Amino acid sequence: MQKVVTFLEQHVQWVALGIGAVWLLYMVYGFVLTPPATTHVGNNQLSAGNVDTYIADHQVQTLQTAMQDTKSPPMEIPQYAQDFKNKMDYRNEPVPELFAGAFRKLPMASLKVTAEANSQGRFKFANLPDIQAIAPRFLDAVSGRMAALVPALDWRANAANPNPPPPQVVDKYFATLGYSLPMKPIVEAWNAVFSTIPAGLPIPPQVRMTQFLAVDVVREELGEDGVWGKPTPIKPLSITPAQPWPASGNRADELNYINWSSQHQADILTPAFYQKHAGDDWRIPGAAAAPPTGTATPAVEVPFDPANPPRRPLTPQERQAVMQYRQQQEAEQLRIRREANPRRRPPAPTGPKRGGEQFAPGDPARPESPLAQARGAGIFVPPDDGMMPEWRGAGPGPEWNPNAGGNPNPGAPGALNTPQGAFSPEQLAGGGDVMFWFHDDALEPGKTYRYKARVRLKNPLWGQRLLVQDRAMADRLALDSGWSEWSTAVTMPRDIHFYMAAAPFGLRNDAKIKIDIFKWHKGVTHQKTVQVSPGDLIVGADDEIAYDTGYTVVDIRELPKPGNDFSKRIEVLVAGPDGRITTISPDDVAGDEMYKRLRNEAAAAQTAAAATPATPRR
Repeated sequence: MQKVVTFLEQHVQWVALGIGAVWLLYMVYGFVLTPPATTHVGNNQLSAGNVDTYIADHQVQTLQTAMQDTKSPPMEIPQYAQDFKNKMDYRNEPVPELFAGAFRKLPMASLKVTAEANSQGRFKFANLPDIQAIAPRFLDAVSGRMAALVPALDWRANAANPNPPPPQVVDKYFATLGYSLPMKPIVEAWNAVFSTIPAGLPIPPQVRMTQFLAVDVVREELGEDGVWGKPTPIKPLSITPAQPWPASGNRADELNYINWSSQHQADILTPAFYQKHAGDDWRIPGAAAAPPTGTATPAVEVPFDPANPPRRPLTPQERQAVMQYRQQQEAEQLRIRREANPRRRPPAPTGPKRGGEQFAPGDPARPESPLAQARGAGIFVPPDDGMMPEWRGAGPGPEWNPNAGGNPNPGAPGALNTPQGAFSPEQLAGGGDVMFWFHDDALEPGKTYRYKARVRLKNPLWGQRLLVQDRAMADRLALDSGWSEWSTAVTMPRDIHFYMAAAPFGLRNDAKIKIDIFKWHKGVTHQKTVQVSPGDLIVGADDEIAYDTGYTVVDIRELPKPGNDFSKRIEVLVAGPDGRITTISPDDVAGDEMYKRLRNEAAAAQTAAAATPATPRR
């Protein structure tokens, strides 16, 4: 031990240097020769010293931004009540083939499937009738202005109210456009599809049935620059029964719309117009205009006929009479159908009877009925329980007669020929083309418009998925005709006119000129005389009538008359709403027929108003 201590005392410096050298070599190996420790953060490889910096620059920054965001995250709340209602209403649910379309009840023998038809296999239609190349033809346009009696409620609320409020007198600038739809090309389009049915297949003729679903109309307005504007769809009048077009694919809504439209063919094709309080008469497009006032024959009051109700808002008593009449007609049609198609047992087969019957219900020897044979061949056959409302009504014919006797439109092409419900094109083709019209009461005075229209027919194979090759053919509700050509331009009369009545005495700075303003209001012409100077607006007011011409007096000038140095012509420069300058002069009034007519109309209206007792204001 002493030797070791002595050695260390003599060589301690070398021992320390050796230990230091070993430590140095270890440090070189650990930190120089060996790579430093790293870790993966996301897609990046970081050393231990860089991990905190990376987290602070990325994850921490993202977290702070999210914590400072004051917006609430979207939270969708399930609509339990609406979902339950949709389930109860069978919305967005497929309609069973049983109700996809219904046929008129046919004799059992007409649905028998022959062996030849069975050998050919199941038949399916490859195409739908194509009527896009068939367009309505424009017939006539009826336009004017009328002080109409407009119900305070729309048709739906008015029908539900047993005591509707009295109608209101509203000025209407209107246009009624008449068209005819050629039926012969439609029959040819139908035959091109349904003539492909092989002989012997039990497809009832009612599969050809269709009906009018809607009339689409667009309008264009002529701008100040002489260019037609964008097409605008036209909505029905507030008194016309209408339903929104069903959403595509909603079979329940589509079926409801079909049933509704089958009962409102006249409202779709020949809608009613307002009752007139004063102003221009309305007439059926193509019919002769009414004779001038004073030459017309006295009108004969026609008793109310529930079978042909007038095209106007009905009283509660008249609506009840129409409803009772239709219920009686439906009951009578049901009785006739039952008598024509009694429920009979099949003829007795040869062989022994069992239990007092021909065959037991579950007997395999029981012969298959013709209806079962048809269903087995893939043909849709409804149950033997009557027919859907869309097939009610036998044959075409006008649903109403505005004149209560005779043709309401004698000599017009395709006079009415309005169906009462579902029809086959051959039925209407026998009565000629189908005439229809539409009204537009959202027009502005002094403006010019033009129109085009098309019709939408029910797809006869709607809902018949077993009868078509492509299911989309049975899901398509409507067949659209082509658009008609643009109608002739329809210009609305102006509602206000003004004339310079008399020249001032001298052209002083404060000279006043008299302006006669004529305003059409509530079906009659009213006159207001105002005095204006340069810089004044040509306006006036009387009670509820505003005589606003939109023009401003710019200047008054005196010019020599041609060929007469001693006579002067007074002219007034006026600026319109568009900034255009025009001139008026009292010299132009003397021979103006429009001015004379307006003065006579205003004088007659004033005389009639003076003779009518004033209604006390409440």
